[in-house]
Order: sequence, then C-alpha cells, then structure tokens
Amino acid sequence: MPRCQKIFEPHLLKQYLRETPLVLTTLLCAWSAGRLCQHFGIPAPFLLGSLFGLWTLARILTRILTRVSATKRQNLLLPRPLYIVVVTGLAVLIGASFSPHLFAQAKTWGVSLVAMLAATIVATTLATTFLIGLRGYKKRLAFFCAIPGGQAEVLLASQGLVKKDYVVALFHLTRVLVLFCATPVLLSVLAENDSATTPVVASTTQSLFATPLPTLLLFVAFALVGYLGARGLRLPVPYLLGPLALSLTAHLSGATVIPRIEEFMVLAQIIVGGTLGLTLAQVRFRKLAPYALDAVVSTTLVLVVYGTTAALLAAWTETSFWQMLLAFIPGGINEISLLAFVFGYDVAFIAFHHTTRLLLIVGVLSVVSNKAAIQQ
Repeated sequence: MPRCQKIFEPHLLKQYLRETPLVLTTLLCAWSAGRLCQHFGIPAPFLLGSLFGLWTLARILTRILTRVSATKRQNLLLPRPLYIVVVTGLAVLIGASFSPHLFAQAKTWGVSLVAMLAATIVATTLATTFLIGLRGYKKRLAFFCAIPGGQAEVLLASQGLVKKDYVVALFHLTRVLVLFCATPVLLSVLAENDSATTPVVASTTQSLFATPLPTLLLFVAFALVGYLGARGLRLPVPYLLGPLALSLTAHLSGATVIPRIEEFMVLAQIIVGGTLGLTLAQVRFRKLAPYALDAVVSTTLVLVVYGTTAALLAAWTETSFWQMLLAFIPGGINEISLLAFVFGYDVAFIAFHHTTRLLLIVGVLSVVSNKAAIQQ
C-alpha cells in the first residue's frame, strides 16, 4: 500500500487526469448500486451497495476483458488519493461530533476504554495462540494476522517482516468484510428500537446547498491544515489523526459547529465501501483458500471476545449493548464511524475508543518493527 505522502506529488497529476473518466464511471456504478439497495430497503444502502456492486461488476468485467484481450486492463478504479481525501473530510466530521458538554460524559468513558484495551490484548493473545499452537503458523505471521484493528498500518508493517504478507491481508480483509456486512443487518433488525440511536451530538445534518460558504471553507480548511500539520509532525495516519485532532479541539472549545453534509456522507459511503469491493475483486481466492478457514476462525475468536466484553460492560453500566459493541469491534475507524453516522449512534464515544486502539496498535507495531530491524 503506498504511503500517503507519495501519492500527491505533482508528477502524478497527469496520471490522475487521465484516469478521471474511469473514476467517474466507477463512482456512477457505485452510486447506482447504492440507489438500487436503497430502493429495496437494504440497510446502509450506499455502503453495502457500492461494496457488492463494484465487487461483482469488477469480477465480471475482468473475466470478459480477459477473454477478449490477453492484455490486462483496469476496468474500474477508485484511486488511493480519492480515498484519503474522503477520509480527511470524514475525520473532520468525526471531530465535529464532540462538543463541550461531552466533558461530563467523557469521565465515564475510562471504564469502557480500559475494558476495550483489555479485550484487545486477550483477543490478540487468543487468536495468536490458536494460529501458532493449532495451525502451525510462525510467531511473527500469527501475530500480524491476529492484531484486531489498524488494518492499513498492520499491512504496511508486515511487508518485509513476513514472507506471506498476503495472508495477513486476507485475515484483516476477512475481519472487515464480516463486520462491514453483518453489522448493518444486525443493527437494522435487532437494534431498531435502541434508545441510544438518538444521541445528543454537536453536528446536524444538512444539504451541501444549504450549507453557508464560510462553513464549507472551514470544513476544507480543517481537513487540509490538519493533514499537513500531522505530516509535518510525522504523526501516524496523518490524513485521519490530523483533521480529527484539529476538528475535535475546535468543537470541544465551542468555537464552531460543522454540520454533517448529506452529499459528502453519501460520497464517503461510496468510496469506503467501493474501495473494499474493488480490493476483494483483486483477491485470488485459489491462492488464499488454504488460509480462509483460519481467517474465519480467527475473526470469530476476536468477535467473541469483544462481543462478550461489550455485553458484560453494557449490562453493568446499563448502557446500549449495540453502541458499546460498535465502540469495541475492530472493523476500522472509518467504516465503523460511518455506520455510527448512518444509524445515529454516538460517534464521539465510538471514535474515541477506535482512535485509542489505533494509537496503541501503531505503538506496538513501531516496537516490533524496530526490534526486527535490530535483529536483521
């Protein structure tokens, strides 16, 4: 996966312009799939529609083009820079979910945060033990496969440290896919009357065309300045942590309120879901088939640990199990935050837990990478 600072270089501009028609076609296909899902009442329609729509369409087009021509051609495309741009904007909106009144609530977040971190350690240990003891994986490969969260960071760190980094990718992709597909269905069916789906948050939802120009400029400024500032400070995942920190600080101070822009939320769902769909379309299942069952079992172990912890904590604190589960499950901060937005859960509470776990994982990966470099 390319590093974010390498993909905005000026010499790549011509390539991006050349790819624009293909990108627009891909976006149109993803949006159409989302509208179709919306018509049939499927939960999180643009998330799931773009995922399965582009996954299916890309596989079909690949087979057709392979038969027509021996030359391998790209048929659908959502470039990495577009994903990063959307995530910076999403990070601003996550930060906008925080407000001054949350200081009182945040005092109670310590218990759930400790429980989530403890569950992370237990889940990682349990999955690693299963892969080493019962499946014969090497220690380092098992560890990278078992880490629950930080998918992009884990994949980047595993390159060069394990020979089968594609197996690491399979495990994390399986985990995200299971959560990404199952969670919207479970929330729409089982959590329909959950009282936690109407939290008091700083943001309101409104159309792009109803949003004042100064507010839109502030939205863009938070995304751009936060990203550039995080890069300058060499923070991990700068396109996420930078805009999130800047927006969070501004909204906690009560200095501003940025609404959730309807059109951007649809675009974010299309990009995040479509990116996962196109990634799945590139997977060679025959090569990964021997590891598929291990990935499913590992994912199940991780989810059982997090689900049990969330259930016990929710019962003890008399809070929503589904909100606690969204804060705990390792489906990726972008994906889970989007689901929280779509279903109306407390994004600030959920994002806080996911961000903390991400920082913990990044720290652990830094230690592992440095130790491996010394040994080499």
